Amino acid sequence: MEAISPGTINYDPAMGWLNPYRKMKEKFKQNFDDNMYQNLATNAFLSMFEYDEKVFRPELFDTILHDMGCVALIATNTAPYTPVFCNIVGGDRYADGFFRDAITYDLSGEQKSFKNWRENKNILVFFNNLTYTPDNFIQKYAYMLTEIDKSIIANVVYSRLKPIPIAKDQQAKSKIDAIINDLEGGKLKTVLQDFNVSDLIDSNRPAIEVMNLTDVESSKFIQYLQHLHDSMISRLFFCMGLSISDSGKQAQLSIEELNKSKSAALSLLNGWYNMRLRGFEDAKKKTGQEWHFDFSDIWRTEIETNEVEPEDVEENTNEEDTQDSEKSIGDNKEGESDE
Repeated sequence: MEAISPGTINYDPAMGWLNPYRKMKEKFKQNFDDNMYQNLATNAFLSMFEYDEKVFRPELFDTILHDMGCVALIATNTAPYTPVFCNIVGGDRYADGFFRDAITYDLSGEQKSFKNWRENKNILVFFNNLTYTPDNFIQKYAYMLTEIDKSIIANVVYSRLKPIPIAKDQQAKSKIDAIINDLEGGKLKTVLQDFNVSDLIDSNRPAIEVMNLTDVESSKFIQYLQHLHDSMISRLFFCMGLSISDSGKQAQLSIEELNKSKSAALSLLNGWYNMRLRGFEDAKKKTGQEWHFDFSDIWRTEIETNEVEPEDVEENTNEEDTQDSEKSIGDNKEGESDE
């Protein structure tokens, strides 16, 4: 049975056990890996904020924002505030350069137009970040992580010890195959073979020549690919506003360097948060209703944990000064002993 990859029309998640990863064709494995990493990042994104219960399907609201850079809430047969795709494309311009007309469409293809979207109470428009753009890095890093995984697998396979016996004719091949089968089965037998005594006298070559296409020494380089993989994961989550130090660099980073990385990551989170907050403040003015919006508990805890603490930097600085002082004292002692 041919393996079916997620994203194809015949894929059924409930039947995944019928399509094990090992039996997939290579092109399906690549799609599978891409989807795996994209889903990993997307699920982290979708856990970032808590939205008001009036928002129908908050995960759809956030997905459209991240994928398109803009989303609108409008009344539909489904819910009073349904997330839909939104394009600001027509009419005259506001003073800041935005067009006044908005066109929305949903997953069913139903399209609606709204005049003067900023003042129109029938549409609530939200933007993803300070540049009004989508977050298009997820697919790139999913691709890169998939390629690194392929390299790791290729190096694992290539590093396997696999000497290949060379047979000079079919009869020799049959004998060699029989010996290999016995060795794999743990059987020991005496082999009767015609040979020329001069082969043992004139040459140091083995009676059966062996060709090596693999190199077991290559396994030592796999660790570098693993470090690269960790670095890509760290970079991916940094783009999502989380500062993660991969295992290959932890010992080399000072507290001050870690704090700088955390500050840069938090600036990304603030962009997403502030633009959504601005949208809900506009929604309150239009509807006269309160709208709950905040970071989720897990992300709020992460932010509070990763906030730069001045005493940490001061402590690190004092520690470095102490080490420098001790080093200086040690140098002086060495100089005195030399004299």
